[in-house]
Amino acid sequence: MLVNLKEVKANKPLRLSEELKLLGHIVSLEGSIQLFNEDTYELKAKASIKANLICDYCLKDVSHSENFSIDEPLELQGEDLEKFTLEPILAALIHEHLPMQVLCKEDCLGFCKDCGVNLNLESCICSKSNEDSPFSKLLELDFKEV
Repeated sequence: MLVNLKEVKANKPLRLSEELKLLGHIVSLEGSIQLFNEDTYELKAKASIKANLICDYCLKDVSHSENFSIDEPLELQGEDLEKFTLEPILAALIHEHLPMQVLCKEDCLGFCKDCGVNLNLESCICSKSNEDSPFSKLLELDFKEV
């Protein structure tokens, strides 16, 4: 999203009303850019993200939306005022507001580590035996004496 910051005057902010696709997500932006001092501008806006994500446990598609406010200083150092891009700032804010762990539901069981079946849809068909595990000897320990 390119903006011409030369249009921003001391008492006349540049109005923004955009919907764009960024990092594969739909971002809506409604706000303005104001002149803060001679070489610093300020982006003040309301934003919303509509993201299609994937559950970390079972790979199911998950729709996620989030609304947030932006109050971000834009410090310019030798940048082209006529072709200033907001994408790097918006991309950082998207990463900041998306969840670090995506789950289709809070109690998602994911896939069985042995047979690969989706445990949310059906029961596991593999044996529940831990005999092959290198940690099976830990089951024999008596922790009551501690």
